[in-house]
Amino acid sequence: MNRDRWLANLADKLSPLFRAASHPLPPCILGTREIDGLSTAQFDRGNWLITISNAIDDKIEVAETLVNNLISRAIPLGETGGAALATTLGYRSYRPKGDKLMWGIRRLVESMPAYPPKMTRKAWLTRLVDELRPLFVEAGHPLPKIEASPGWVSPGYPHNGVYQLTTGECHVFIWPQLSRSLGAALAVVTQLARCAVDVFGPRERVAEVAAHIGLAPEPTPALNFLLKCIIADIGEYPEN
Repeated sequence: MNRDRWLANLADKLSPLFRAASHPLPPCILGTREIDGLSTAQFDRGNWLITISNAIDDKIEVAETLVNNLISRAIPLGETGGAALATTLGYRSYRPKGDKLMWGIRRLVESMPAYPPKMTRKAWLTRLVDELRPLFVEAGHPLPKIEASPGWVSPGYPHNGVYQLTTGECHVFIWPQLSRSLGAALAVVTQLARCAVDVFGPRERVAEVAAHIGLAPEPTPALNFLLKCIIADIGEYPEN
């Protein structure tokens, strides 16, 4: 579970509380990022985009920050009543320390899995490589030992990544300027195909392996779908 999913799970558990107070939660998309302050909220095409600071590591503080946001978002745009709703919920004027609502939320949060640690880009890339290993086993080219991390790529290099090969091991470097999750994932897959063939097979089979996994001549919808499913599980590519 990643931080975004943890937040969504908590919001789902809190949803009945707001329905009981006659203020059901509107559609919300929750996430974490490096931001100034504890949280931000933006209304976009019918959804509230709520972002919690990645600097918060304590799950109780995360829960308090989310509750503050949800109370405000449960009030329709253009209307007032956040303070009244907070009172109805037993949340004392947005000062949560010691009130009955937060006692219950603390118990709820303690029953949930631990708040996931903040993920670095290197950790994200490593997790992605592990998730992709079965794909290459099926292609007949299991991956060697891989170390993946952000690293500078020569300007104009077409694949947004390079690799260095040692005895039975590859180090994959992904261009640090890449910020979109799918783009970073495709760059990783491209380099993994080269690593797998260079370590265990003739280099001319790179195109064959790339075609088998859906990478060449263009990424197939099936490969893009697989990568998006993995990203949904491990979270978005972290910011620098």
